[in-house]
Amino acid sequence: FNGTKKSFRNLIREDQQKAVEASIWNQIESGSKNDYIHYQLRRQDGTYIPVLDQGRIVESERFGRVFYVLFMDWRAMQSHYSEKFNAKDV
Repeated sequence: FNGTKKSFRNLIREDQQKAVEASIWNQIESGSKNDYIHYQLRRQDGTYIPVLDQGRIVESERFGRVFYVLFMDWRAMQSHYSEKFNAKDV
């Protein structure tokens, strides 16, 4: 969290923060169990990478309703799937 003041908001590119936060809260409040959003995530070195963020709400006996997030590298996904769909044997 170097330079982020230990805040998730500061991991998001500044010009995307409000829109990303609003989208995430809308998805949580709608009660949807599985949601996605695409944005730029800050790396430790201060550069940004495009990610697909998949959020999911689960019920935990110990903690109650929990929201967790899985980040996927957007470029790696695009490369992986474009190779699959452009393959001649498909």
